[in-house]
Amino acid sequence: MDNYGKVRQYCKAYREKLNSYEEKKPRPVGRKRVRIISISDLHVPFCREDLVQEIVKTYSGAEYCVVNGDLFDNNLISTFPKSKEIPFAVEYAAVMELVQELARNFEQVILVDGNHDAGRFSRELGKLNNSIKFLIKSSPLQYIAEGKNFSSQGEDLGIVNLPNVSYAGENGMGWYTKIGQAIFGHKTSGFRKSPMANAIHMTDWFIKRGTEFQCFVAGHSHKLGLVPYLGKIVIDQGALCLPMEYEKDGRCTMSPPDLGYAIVELDTRGNVDPVTTRPVFLGTYQEAL
Repeated sequence: MDNYGKVRQYCKAYREKLNSYEEKKPRPVGRKRVRIISISDLHVPFCREDLVQEIVKTYSGAEYCVVNGDLFDNNLISTFPKSKEIPFAVEYAAVMELVQELARNFEQVILVDGNHDAGRFSRELGKLNNSIKFLIKSSPLQYIAEGKNFSSQGEDLGIVNLPNVSYAGENGMGWYTKIGQAIFGHKTSGFRKSPMANAIHMTDWFIKRGTEFQCFVAGHSHKLGLVPYLGKIVIDQGALCLPMEYEKDGRCTMSPPDLGYAIVELDTRGNVDPVTTRPVFLGTYQEAL
């Protein structure tokens, strides 16, 4: 047998060997996966509505939308520099309208407290006489989740039926929620300027308490990033708001916010998919404020 014949014989035998292996079937298209869209730092009424609408349109029908803190700006009671005051009733009406839109497009909507939600609200609550505090909830998100509706003038419009909207505090502390092996959280006080520092700080908090999880998604920093940390996926998910007025206070210490959000995908056992779980960058503000 010449060399050509030997090569043909080898190739034939090799093909037969390959064909003897069981074919590995690809994952069927449409296999059940849990998709979570996490948006944060909207600071209504300074929200980038165009970006939020784009996200809603793209992911409508997803299992979860987590609003990961600072849905409200609470402009009226802010101690930051500002050129105008926006009545809280105006903010509340705008937030309720947005939450209703999210509820129409996602199977479940979870509202997580941020420093502009419960942080500012509880500070004002602390000024009240202790004998009447029991009448007032600690976060405006609790009223939103219950469907309490008011006009922009503060008129009581009754209850909106929002059966698929929940407040994170119903299952513990309002500043975080856990879905499968993923935790979504937002600090209600304090701020660290180093990249990913706030997200790592919160991740450490859960690790030290023995919490079982694979991924932590953080709001609060208005920055976007992803790092592996002690076997966890840690994500800073950016913001969806206009530049804040305190950024132009003359100290020049604030860099432009990163516009973005996060996608987390879980398998049917709640494990985080490390391939598809990621932050999504939508740009930044480079123009003068």
